[in-house]
Amino acid sequence: MVDHASTDVNAGNVGSDVKEADLDMAGAIVALKRHARLIASAAGLGGLIALGIVNLVSPRYAAEVRVVIENRETALTRAGKDRAGAQDDAVNLDPEAISSQVQIAYSRDLARAVIRDLDLANVSEFNPLASPTGLLSGALGFVGLGRDIARLSPEERALDAYFERLTVAPVDKSRVIEIRFWSTDAALAARIANTISERFIDLQTRDKLERDRKVRRYFEHKIDDLRTTVADAEGKVQQFRGEADLLTGVNNLTLASQSLTELTAQLTAAQGQQAEAEARARSIRDLLKSGRPIESAEVFASPLMQRLTERAAALRAEHALQATVLLPGHPRMRELQAQLADNQQQIRGQAERIIRGIENDARSAGDRMRAIQQALEEKKRSTNSNGDKEVALRALEREAKAQRDLLEDWLALYRDAAARDSLDARAANARVVSRAEPGNIPVFPKKLPIVLITILTVASVAVAAVVGMALTAGAGEENARVQPLERREPELSYPVFGAADPEPAVPTGERMIEPEAAMALPVDQEESAPEIARRDTPDEIAAWQEDLEREKDDHRDAPFAAAAALARPDEQEHRNFGMARLAAKLVVVTGVTNARGEALLTLELAAGLAARGRRVIVLDAHRGAETLAGEVGVTLAHSLSDIATGRIGLAAAIQPIPGMAAHLLGDGGADSDALDFSTPRLSMALEALGLSYDSVLVRVASLGQGRDLVRHAGGAATIAIEAPDADDPLAKAAERSLALAGVGDILILPRQERNRTSAARRAA
Repeated sequence: MVDHASTDVNAGNVGSDVKEADLDMAGAIVALKRHARLIASAAGLGGLIALGIVNLVSPRYAAEVRVVIENRETALTRAGKDRAGAQDDAVNLDPEAISSQVQIAYSRDLARAVIRDLDLANVSEFNPLASPTGLLSGALGFVGLGRDIARLSPEERALDAYFERLTVAPVDKSRVIEIRFWSTDAALAARIANTISERFIDLQTRDKLERDRKVRRYFEHKIDDLRTTVADAEGKVQQFRGEADLLTGVNNLTLASQSLTELTAQLTAAQGQQAEAEARARSIRDLLKSGRPIESAEVFASPLMQRLTERAAALRAEHALQATVLLPGHPRMRELQAQLADNQQQIRGQAERIIRGIENDARSAGDRMRAIQQALEEKKRSTNSNGDKEVALRALEREAKAQRDLLEDWLALYRDAAARDSLDARAANARVVSRAEPGNIPVFPKKLPIVLITILTVASVAVAAVVGMALTAGAGEENARVQPLERREPELSYPVFGAADPEPAVPTGERMIEPEAAMALPVDQEESAPEIARRDTPDEIAAWQEDLEREKDDHRDAPFAAAAALARPDEQEHRNFGMARLAAKLVVVTGVTNARGEALLTLELAAGLAARGRRVIVLDAHRGAETLAGEVGVTLAHSLSDIATGRIGLAAAIQPIPGMAAHLLGDGGADSDALDFSTPRLSMALEALGLSYDSVLVRVASLGQGRDLVRHAGGAATIAIEAPDADDPLAKAAERSLALAGVGDILILPRQERNRTSAARRAA
């Protein structure tokens, strides 16, 4: 067994570096690389065709008009009841109203007006019969396969062309609508767009005018009838008022109501006078009782009281003057005191008379109040008897007033409608904010985008076709297995040239694996396994060598011409599928005598490459007991045959090699000698492995299989031959046959030298 101490690497760490790419996707990538020129050519051809078509198509020019929808009524043009303030545009011009305006712009009445104004029916662009497509449509309609436009009037044909070119849409988050019209004539497109906007506004104005005229005509008849109704209602009111003695006076009040009002006012005045008189009398009496000076308006208003007051003031002044020189008992002093007392007595008497006069006034006011109350009660009794009549009168008055108010409202509406009976007096709820101008840049065809889109589309279709063929290429492999090389090429006297490429063999370059690197690995000298029957027996190799020597003189100038001529073109192309990138990574291992030595050599090479830091995978296509899986002690559930027939994917068959930083992929199985690595699935498998690993080692089942694999790789691969020694005749014969077959890089790794090198290293 192999000593793996120097390569003790965790296989799980290596596994994380391997891409879990599916075989089908790898094949798709390879197919895309192979057909890159075809895809590019198809895309370029599609772009040229698209460029020619867009240059032949008549350019289309678009003109655009923007119209804002708003309430343009003013205080003068608005109805009388709305003149106090403008109506809310947000209520009248909601999104639904804007959408309605868009539909108005699409109306056929407006379209007919535009067609008549611009005489579009006589323009060739609006006459489908004048174009080849129109003639085709007419022919299809004639046989019943379409609409017969020949039976339409010129105006109807112009309408169809008109609506095909018209686009009206609201601008987002605004009250603006966009009217867009395209034509092959830029000036005509602008003229039509502007005419549409003018007709659109004129249509709204005429619609308002027509509504006002209908209102006026309606009110003309209704107002005459309503006037008669109002006159009858007012006449009934006057007649009932006279019959019920409910005549009105001031302020439109009945006489009874007016009398009640006056009596109530008089009663209130009498009550006030009585209360006022009683209050004045009580105030003066209180002043007399308290002995304080009588200060009242009634007292001051009495001339007698004024004289008495003045006399009292003069006596008090003289008494004070005499008191300065006379004693209180002096006769003059007693006289003055007597005069003052008499004066005060007179003042009090006069005050009593004033009080009695005021009290008399109060009693008079009370008597008058009672008389007024009596009259008021009598008037109320008489008024209550007329209550039912007044109720009926008020009902008649309400009816007359309602009819009169309705008449006034209708008269106001009639006057408003009559005042707006003119186009100049009406304002449409729209105005143009941006007029159309003739453009010089066509909106169709967009040459650069169309060409680019065509190129991308053709390229996408080509890529999809290539990928589809690559993904389905292996579907029938199980029913069409590749036959052995000898059976596919019976014409040749030797099987070496069975599938040779027509190109010259690639010259031997720098070898991927040096012999010293292989011999540096230890090899177990004991070989207990029996020899295994192989397809390339020593007799076969000797026969090949003799056949090659005989053929050398006949094919010296072109040794591979006969094989290339015998190979089918499709098979020749199929064998070179995607193998160019594996040239520097592929190592084919075979042997001439010993199967176990061949297996050990494969493991030695894998260990040496892995020790150098390379990512290595080993493919075992050998049949028999001496498999690599048996040597390393692992069990493989799948084989290369399963991959070739499509039963499993590539990632599911890979397993790590214990104790080595390398991976192992399937033993050959019972039919490994029939494996052909040029088949699509195995070829794609090798390509996918070459993308994920640094080195791919393939242990082939026979020398012929190894030769075919190297030639399939373009000759840029290495074949390592395991032999007992360097001069082994079978190994030399195999080397010569491979060289004559076009294989350039051949290594004979003698078993004895490898064993000596391993022993020397172990001794050191």
